[in-house]
Amino acid sequence: MRLEITDTRTLTDDNPVMRNLEFRGGVVTVGSHSDSLVQIPDIKVAAHHATIERQGEAWIYRPKTRDESQTKLNDKPIGSETELKDGDVLVITYFEIRVHIDASTGEVEATQVGRLGELAMIKQYPVPPRTTVRKPEEKVSLSAPRQKAIAEFVSQLRSCRDLPSLMEMTLKVVEAELSARMVWMGIRPGTDGPLEFMDGRLDRATSMIEPPKLETYSFRCLNRHQHLCIPRTGDGVTQSVLAVPILTGNNAIGLLYVDSRRHERIYDDADLDFITLIAGLLRPPVQAMASSGDILIASNANDNDTNGIDVEASVGVDTRWSLVHQFREKMEPKKLPQWPTLQLAQHSIKGIERAGDILDVVRMPNGLVAVLCGHAKSEPARTAMAISQIQGAFRIAALHADPPRIQLRALNWLISDAEHPCSFDAAIAVINPKSGAFEISTAGRVGAFHVGKGGVSKSLVFADAPSVGNGEVVEYKGQTAKLEVGDSLVLFTAGAADTKNAEGEKLGAKRLISTISDGLGQSAAQALDDLVADLSGFLQVGQQAVDATIILAYRGG
Repeated sequence: MRLEITDTRTLTDDNPVMRNLEFRGGVVTVGSHSDSLVQIPDIKVAAHHATIERQGEAWIYRPKTRDESQTKLNDKPIGSETELKDGDVLVITYFEIRVHIDASTGEVEATQVGRLGELAMIKQYPVPPRTTVRKPEEKVSLSAPRQKAIAEFVSQLRSCRDLPSLMEMTLKVVEAELSARMVWMGIRPGTDGPLEFMDGRLDRATSMIEPPKLETYSFRCLNRHQHLCIPRTGDGVTQSVLAVPILTGNNAIGLLYVDSRRHERIYDDADLDFITLIAGLLRPPVQAMASSGDILIASNANDNDTNGIDVEASVGVDTRWSLVHQFREKMEPKKLPQWPTLQLAQHSIKGIERAGDILDVVRMPNGLVAVLCGHAKSEPARTAMAISQIQGAFRIAALHADPPRIQLRALNWLISDAEHPCSFDAAIAVINPKSGAFEISTAGRVGAFHVGKGGVSKSLVFADAPSVGNGEVVEYKGQTAKLEVGDSLVLFTAGAADTKNAEGEKLGAKRLISTISDGLGQSAAQALDDLVADLSGFLQVGQQAVDATIILAYRGG
């Protein structure tokens, strides 16, 4: 049985809280107590709320409390013992638990015959209770320190010229970050067959010892593409285990394994996010080195997998900047949050010669929304690190409800570095979705306009505000305004205004804003779609020299 658990309060967030737990038998305890195999972190839920027990091939739900209002099964209150069926949905307060039961006995239809071998293998290689089992396409989220660690990893990645040095560097980084007992990595030249290139570290020394239960992780990671976090193994040697595949398209070319010593570190979902992103960043160089022995990065123009980390030679992107693009793809929100009275939409294009755009949107604890749009300028490795620093600092500042001008002042101090200089042009806005009131501050060369009634636009840029990262003490200015119903706030990076068409004609900020103003009164998504269609000669993928990003906030009725 597999339980897919979702905190429904986070469904509109960039990274909703979701878990997948697998069970093969025994008593599955459900409740708010930390010892519960299915923990429901809600003070309204009893410490021992219910159990789910296997009887033969059936799974029986048994409530341990009398409060039927807290629990529903398929939208109906449940207060007595009930057999769970495949596809059932349990709801306990804010938590939705979707039930998946593998049919492994009894009559089997012809369409199910092909799965029998797979089901037998799953039973042969079980994982402990409370194991988090993720799918490859699920999103990851990193804290600010972890973002910095990833940026430093990206920087070191570029110095690796062969597979042994790449594996050695990766193992050391992961070992240090996760305080690991053992870190192990296996690579295979193709997309099937055994792992032929292997390296490991045990207690901070090189080791060729294979991980415990390697066959289990090989089956689940390489065959089923599962990302595993096992908080407690119970094997007497290890405390926790992380195991993830290194994927290329729909195939796995490698396995990354980490464990901790007994009674020491217990790995969690944040650790799984970190190692998942490491595995994603490894994919292009590992694939190139394992298959052809080329140095570091080789392109595959036919590989358009957007869930992995992809090189960008298919559109002529300078490979020095490809990892910056890839890192940004993993960090920025894939779907912007929406409100009944405030809609957000964005359009981003990768530059073929230079990268560095940053876009982020954060829901603030006080109900407001913080929006960041900007461009970091430095050499590739420093740019990648700056993206992580800026985005992490922005999210923390948003959670603290810092005004935009204070955020820019803090960022200016954070990324100023005489030895490794980097500048950041940005606009930060904090918006009240209900009233439309907003505060905004800008630094350097960036676009920010308020488009009001009749398509009248007003620039919100502080022309005298220097770029962030200048090494000086700067008190950035801020201003307040209000989006009335039908108004829009438009933010864009300099690359969006500087882009040229095939004839070499520059788009310019005035034409960009004028075209947006013509679509006044439409939803954010529709207005942006019309803009891209009207300016297709300028905003085509693969044409821009520098990253181009546009974000539009529209206040509806």
